[in-house]
Parts: sequence; structure tokens; C-alpha cells
Amino acid sequence: MPVQPLHICTGQPADGRNKFFPRTKIINKIWRKLDRGEDLLIVAPRRVGKSSILRHIERNPNDGYFVKYISIMSVDSANAYFKKIFKSLLEDDEIYGFAKGYMTNAGKAIENFGKKIRGIGLEGIELDGNEQIDYYVETIELLKSLPNEAKKIIFLVDEFPDALSNIAKYSEEEAINFLQQNRDLFQEYGELNIQFVLTGSIGLGNVVEKLNRKDIMNDLTQIEIEPLSNDDAKDLIDSLCLGLNKIDITLIFNSASKDYFLQKLTWNTPYYIQMIIDELVDDEVEMVNQEEIDKVLDKIIKARSHADYFENWRDRLKKVFDEEEAKFAIEILSHISIKDSISYDEMKKMNEDIVLKDLLEVLKYDGYISENNQVYQFNSPLLKSWWAYHVAE
Repeated sequence: MPVQPLHICTGQPADGRNKFFPRTKIINKIWRKLDRGEDLLIVAPRRVGKSSILRHIERNPNDGYFVKYISIMSVDSANAYFKKIFKSLLEDDEIYGFAKGYMTNAGKAIENFGKKIRGIGLEGIELDGNEQIDYYVETIELLKSLPNEAKKIIFLVDEFPDALSNIAKYSEEEAINFLQQNRDLFQEYGELNIQFVLTGSIGLGNVVEKLNRKDIMNDLTQIEIEPLSNDDAKDLIDSLCLGLNKIDITLIFNSASKDYFLQKLTWNTPYYIQMIIDELVDDEVEMVNQEEIDKVLDKIIKARSHADYFENWRDRLKKVFDEEEAKFAIEILSHISIKDSISYDEMKKMNEDIVLKDLLEVLKYDGYISENNQVYQFNSPLLKSWWAYHVAE
């Protein structure tokens, strides 16, 4: 398939035909599993394009499906989560309008759900602020009201582990109950004609294990999203150069400069590729060579313009770990950034009080490090160099 021109997108998820780089193999795999009626857990490190893939699936559903994308990173209660689900159903004219028309023709009432709407704001409908409303129950009832001939609804729930972690900080009991409610939706309410795809940038298994209830979520089918292969990464480079050409900007890679680019990058995430190409354009480079690539990489590592992105990697550790764990994780990553790698035994000697297995699982799942024969190193040389320059003492 010939490459198509794409616009550089380094902010929000790459959404739309002129921004999204096709990930046909993984998208087809997701749909095959959904067609079999499976609920899914998408396993993906940060910045590999997970949210962009979900957005593409939402905008390009297969026949017979409604697809709803919901990001819940900031959710901190079970009721807030189900309120988002409930709201997404009411806001969708095709879903709610279809149900309302069907119920009217059938002589049944659906107005009760509409009464929860208080008004229309900039972010869509505004629901009744009554904290006593149980939106899990309301969501079940609304889904039950949908006729059997309605399309199947797929909920793409982004950052599910973050929400679970937020809830657990307030109450582990509520977090466990929240997991059970979701499992009931997956299993007990099969007649509701719904499926779920859960994703996140921290491992759901690690969060659930801390609650000692891994049994609750073990029915999800797991699908991994990897960084781009070298061939796909080269196609993305070509697509971005074609997109630049459309707006009269010349950026030319030959075969050798592409190989060098990917050799330096190693961790082929769409975000890193686009960030580097954007910097090459800002420096008004036309013919890309090794010297220009090295200069831009050095600039990215040292410049303040990308500080927020890289600092988020450090700050995130304080969110997913307690204070002592976060401090030790930073110490491990700082060691690797200077020494290139660290062994499991070395880490055990550094701190014997922390459960190392759980900490390393989070760092691996979230995309910081990888392991080979119990030796750990950064996935991204770019992040490694930034860490050594700005964090390591």
C-alpha cells in the first residue's frame, strides 16, 4: 500500500485521516477478537499510539457496532465512572435517539433517563448533580432499555488502571467493588449487547494485584501494542515528508539517513519520530544527514521546549508509586542512565525493603525499561540521555 501524506501531530492523539498512521495489523486483530464477543485489555507502553488507535476505531466502526471512546484518567470514584458511561449513551443521538424512537413506537417510557439531563454545556450534556443517583444502576437500566435489534455497543475505556488506582487511594473496598461491578457488566449482563476494551499506560495487573483480587479481571483477552517496526517507522517518515511537501516544506531522507535516524531512536514510537522531524523542520533542514540528526537530538535533550514532556516521565512515578517506591525508581533509572544497565542483584542490594518485582513490572509496562536475562536498560536512548542530563546526580 503506497504511503499517504500525513501532518505532524505531537500534541493530542493523532486523530483523522491526515494525521493517523495506519496500524492495520493491530486494528484487524482487535476487531477479530471483538467479533468473537471478547472483552479486551489493551497492553501498551506510553506513546506507542494506543489512544490514536482507539480514536480511529471509534471513528471507523465495523458494521453492526456503535463505538464509544471514554478517557477516565482523572476519575476517582466508581459512581463518577458510570456517570461518564451513562452520559456518553445519552449524548449519542444515534444510540439514545434509536432507543427513544423504539420505545415510543412500543408504547414504553424512556423519559425517565432524559430527566437526568440538567442542561447543555460546552462539554455536552450536564447531568443532575444529585449525588444520591447510583449511575451503575442507571447505566444498567438504560442499556436494558435498548432493543435487541440495536447495534452492539463497544466502550473503549482509556486509562482504566489510572482510575482504579485513584479509587483505591480513597478506599480499597470501593476499588474492589468497582472491579466487581465491571466484571458483572462483562459476564452477568451478557444480554445487554455490550463489550468493553480497557486500556491504560500503567499495568492493570499490578494495580489489581495490590488489591489482592487478580481473579476479578482474569477474563479479559490481552492484546499488546508494540512500537513501530523499522519498516513501518520508515513509512511514517515518508508519510510525514509527503505531508510537509504538501505545504511547500522540503525535508528529504535518503536510505542511509533513515537507517541512522532509527538506529539512534531504537524505540520507534510515533511520538518520538514526529517530535524529531518537527525539530528538523524548525531548524530549516532540507537534506537530512547524520550531523543534522545528532544536532537535533542534542537540542531535544537539553532544550526547555520539550521539558514538560520528559518531566512527565519523572513526575508520573510519584503518581503510581508511594514516596519510597518513587524515590527508589528514580534511583534505579538514574543508575541506568549513567551506567547503561543494571542487574536484578544490584537493585536488590540497593534496597532490600521494597518489593522489587512489582516495581519493575510497572517500569516495564509503562515503557521506561526492558529486561534481558535479569539485566535492565532504558527502552529509549532519547529518554535515557534526557534522564542522565536532567535527573541523575
